[in-house]
Amino acid sequence: MIRIICLLLFFISTVTQAESAITLTAGDRIFLFVPGEKAFTEDFIIDDQGKIQLPEIGAVTVADLTIADAERKIKHKLSVVYRNLDDFKLTLKEQLIRIHVLGYVENPGTVSLKPNSHIQLAIAAAGGARPGAQLDKFVITQNEIPKHFNYKQYLDTGDDSSLPTLANGDTVFVPVSPLLGNIEVDFDAAAIQNAGDANERNGLTLFGEVRNPGTFSYKPEMNVVDALMRADGVTRYADVTKIRVVTDNKPYQFDLKTYLDTGDESILPPVKPGTTIFAPIEVDDIGTTARTVFVMGEVKAAGPYEIGKKTKFIDVLANAGGPTRFADTTQIKILSETEAPVIINLVQYTKSPQNYDIPLMKTGDVIFVPEKTTVNEKSWLKITEDRSIKIIGAINVPGRYEWSPAMDFMDLLAHAEGPTKRANLSNIRLITEDEDLTNGHDVSFFNLQNFIKKGSPKRLLPTLSAGMTIIVDELPDDPSDNKASWLRQSPKDSIYVFGSIGAPGVMHLMMNKAF
Repeated sequence: MIRIICLLLFFISTVTQAESAITLTAGDRIFLFVPGEKAFTEDFIIDDQGKIQLPEIGAVTVADLTIADAERKIKHKLSVVYRNLDDFKLTLKEQLIRIHVLGYVENPGTVSLKPNSHIQLAIAAAGGARPGAQLDKFVITQNEIPKHFNYKQYLDTGDDSSLPTLANGDTVFVPVSPLLGNIEVDFDAAAIQNAGDANERNGLTLFGEVRNPGTFSYKPEMNVVDALMRADGVTRYADVTKIRVVTDNKPYQFDLKTYLDTGDESILPPVKPGTTIFAPIEVDDIGTTARTVFVMGEVKAAGPYEIGKKTKFIDVLANAGGPTRFADTTQIKILSETEAPVIINLVQYTKSPQNYDIPLMKTGDVIFVPEKTTVNEKSWLKITEDRSIKIIGAINVPGRYEWSPAMDFMDLLAHAEGPTKRANLSNIRLITEDEDLTNGHDVSFFNLQNFIKKGSPKRLLPTLSAGMTIIVDELPDDPSDNKASWLRQSPKDSIYVFGSIGAPGVMHLMMNKAF
């Protein structure tokens, strides 16, 4: 039994001595046991300078020291501040190696790895190589000696025998591909490969408004559409109706839009090795294709427009943005080279489109939208009867106004800027058109002056309706100033005063006014 205990103690002593002989390096994680001190409950990591930051002590260099030497050094530093260090102990929790990964990687810098880690782990810890990195010419620097290795070969075969073994302090450099040039751009391998794979003599040269201009190899039975697709098609700025094709020194003009609409292969120009194809940019000029009509006059966007076999007049007009506010929509004309002009009344068309006959558009037709005869004068025709209300008489701005169900009498009066000083507010007439009545209209009266004095609720205001006419009479003049003014006053609004008084005559009757 004693012999077993001795062997066990000898084994523990040997392991302890072996651990104490380990040399600390940058990146190692150690634990310092200081009983009763909260500042020493977390692990310490040795930085790239080989130091750790101790509470109340500061930086202490421990790299390249054995565990035993580092323990004695730290204990000596702590003894200045801490008294009870009898149980102090340094424990190596994890030993790491520090690798510098630089060059064309996502996050260049220093990474921490476990000993004997693979080179791929170092690159992955730096975020991986960026698109455009040259994988076959990686460089590792060990003890200031650079060495090249082929990382691409490892990715292709999985054989890591040619890869270097990492050690603490090594530097791995990832170079950039020369295909990227001197300007930083997004790397697109497909675009680089599609930029051309043939010479000008034996291939097809495509340039202009195509997505990937270049010189491409010719294949038998290839037509111009196949060649355009080899360059990934045209851009949205290309004028596809005027593509230029030069074959055997003879120029051709190709309308791609017409070909796609008709499928007629007879309009395809010949394509051979050495053919040049140019897609021009679309410019603002007069288009004269086989499916063009023209819109001119008072529309939002006049110009040429493409039509189909069943395109209608209203489709072309809507595509041009519709008439402007200055347009005379009752006199729109469709002009044709072979037929008489057709006059379109757009107002009448909007009332019953199904009963209005409008011809289909033909190639070369012109839609002309004329201007109104007078555009500066206000036209009451802009507001129809079912959306208007009229107020006349002793009003600052009498006129015909647009009506809304949310409008009340006070809203209308305020919109007309109120009554004049001579307005008779006690007898305002409201005339309502009614087809059911014998005389065709109904007249009601409203005493605004009495309404204002009493502060009556809003619900007592007269109800307005579309088509109503409101008349505000003017007060008569004082009879003492004008003896003939009573002729303009209604008898029902008058009282007669005569006899031995200062100013006998016809007086205006004021409601709720004492004699």
